[in-house]
Amino acid sequence: MIKTEKIAGERPSQIGVVRRLGIAPVKGMRLLCPSEIMITAHGAAGDRRFFLIDEESKMLGAEVAGLPALVADWKMDPETLDLHFPEGSTTSGSVSLAGNVQVSAWDGHAVAGRVVSGPWAGALSDYMGRPVQLVLSQDQGGGLDVQPITLMSVASVQRLADELETPSLDPDRFRATFLLDGISAHQEDEWYGRTLHVGDAALDITGPIPRCVATTLSPVTGRRDFKTLHAIGRYRTTIHAGPVGKAALPFGVYALVSRAGRVRVGDGFTIQ
Repeated sequence: MIKTEKIAGERPSQIGVVRRLGIAPVKGMRLLCPSEIMITAHGAAGDRRFFLIDEESKMLGAEVAGLPALVADWKMDPETLDLHFPEGSTTSGSVSLAGNVQVSAWDGHAVAGRVVSGPWAGALSDYMGRPVQLVLSQDQGGGLDVQPITLMSVASVQRLADELETPSLDPDRFRATFLLDGISAHQEDEWYGRTLHVGDAALDITGPIPRCVATTLSPVTGRRDFKTLHAIGRYRTTIHAGPVGKAALPFGVYALVSRAGRVRVGDGFTIQ
């Protein structure tokens, strides 16, 4: 296991690099992997800016089969949104907002949003086979589940692949903001209460992420392909800590932003 040797008056030396970055302009849709992202106080800029709701105004996420197969391309100035469907069609337009809506998030807490008018609701409803609406979160970070940043290591993903007896596993199914290389499997568990310095940003590590059925779905097709939860449960124990109080199937860690800044693929990181 890689250790950081701390010398009085000096910052720790680099222990690894950013291998992959991830954001999703529309919650639950395909994770995009840009070469750099801007970290703000509310998380990665543009991450989970939009989300879908059903007829009961419940927020939908990556646990909904088929949703990760959709690709959202969002641009600012002027604000436009392109949705690419798996059969090859694209629904595009300028973003304009209609009425306010109160949305129920995954844990029941209320999220304020604005309904997005335009062609997307019809196209998405046809694809999903039920009425849905596209919503813009009124508050930055409103579409996030618990905390704005998630991270894990390449080695952790490979450890789970070994448990599943498969050569490799697409890390995008975990929808992490940061995929880190250069550390051992689940070494990130040792960082609770510490600060990760990466690129121009600093992140306070807060606790484990409890995993749900979304990780059992292919991040490309949205279809169930691996029994990830069973595999995690075989070799990972419940962790009674973190922002949700208990993680029965812990995989990766949450973080809060203590210093905003730009982060690029290949940037080194240290832990203090």
